[in-house]
Amino acid sequence: MKGLVWKNPEGQAVVMVLLVVLILFVLSAALETITTGARGNIAGENYSIQALYAADAGIEKLTAKINNNPVWCYSLPSDRLVTVFNNQQLSENVYFTVSAQKGVQHEFGTAIFIESVGKYLDGSNNLLAQKTLNCEVVVYKAADFLSGFALLPEESSGLMFSGNGYFDAPLIYNGDLQLTGNIEVNSSKKIFTGGSFNAVSDGEDRPVYNAANVRQNYLYIPPFPDLSDNYYQARAAENGHVYYGDTTFSNLWLPVGEENTIMEVVPTYDGFYYVDGDIDISQNFNGQAVFFASGNIIVSGNLTPKVDADEDAPTPGVGNLTLVALGDINIKNVTVYANLVSGGSLIANDNTELNGAVCAKGASFPGCGSIKQYVADYMAPDDEFVPFCVKLVDWREKYPVFSDS
Repeated sequence: MKGLVWKNPEGQAVVMVLLVVLILFVLSAALETITTGARGNIAGENYSIQALYAADAGIEKLTAKINNNPVWCYSLPSDRLVTVFNNQQLSENVYFTVSAQKGVQHEFGTAIFIESVGKYLDGSNNLLAQKTLNCEVVVYKAADFLSGFALLPEESSGLMFSGNGYFDAPLIYNGDLQLTGNIEVNSSKKIFTGGSFNAVSDGEDRPVYNAANVRQNYLYIPPFPDLSDNYYQARAAENGHVYYGDTTFSNLWLPVGEENTIMEVVPTYDGFYYVDGDIDISQNFNGQAVFFASGNIIVSGNLTPKVDADEDAPTPGVGNLTLVALGDINIKNVTVYANLVSGGSLIANDNTELNGAVCAKGASFPGCGSIKQYVADYMAPDDEFVPFCVKLVDWREKYPVFSDS
């Protein structure tokens, strides 16, 4: 049986053209589908990015609110999230809602948990994309900076802490810390490091501390506070205590009684004192105050709380000073009752006894003497003596596309 044979070449050409047209039609339809889907994916991704930006903007706005009014966050409930900013518009079709809740009180600082939801809506308010961010910030006040012997450099490459010293207070460093020499930390007090910790014997000298009270890689160590010159100057102006040029504060010698006998009078300090220059402060005092120097502070003599200059011993509790310097604080082999905040270094010469907390970027102990530090409850600074600070410790997407788990 013979098969069929096409003998009309024109008919074959028509079939080939139809096949080519059909193939092109299928390819065109597929390409249109792919292009349409790609455009939709790109648009959806753009909506998601804008929603994420909105959620992040919500966190930034709440953080700014805390910075502007830190006391506000302490009134937040600890058992639930409360809405702080509801459906705030960031840009056209883009909105965010932010809620917050007070967390635990850490060794330093109070945790605030924040949830921010960013949304992208169409012209009919239909939801096209939504992103949720969770973060934890920690709010630090004066007592968190001034709770022990804290060294908080802006950039830490590690510290070898040596010399002769006794610390009846927590020892705090925001990096790798190595103790050596004759350093003793009261066994009831803790050591906090932002990195690793170890202790090394130096001949017969060896550090003394309680290993059970060491907290390495501690996340909640505060940063060094922002010592705003304008802040202290404005507060001192309210109290009428603004000085320009290097200034000395010490006891007063005034005529007393009918015979105008010259006697030593213990000054009473109150509020904020601002010095555009260096401060030299010493001798007796009473009252509660903060002294700020745009330069250095020198404690050239004993700085002790007393009601009367004739008293033989200090009267703890009648005076509470906080000394704040953008530069160094230099203690000249004396006894000091004050909290110290130094944007430079604490320099403790020879035998220094410090009754108060320290927060500094560095420290040195010249001479062959020693430093002894004690921190009593009555030395707690007023919240306003050091500006509040907010630190972001955790930030993550609540429903990420990719997860570590």
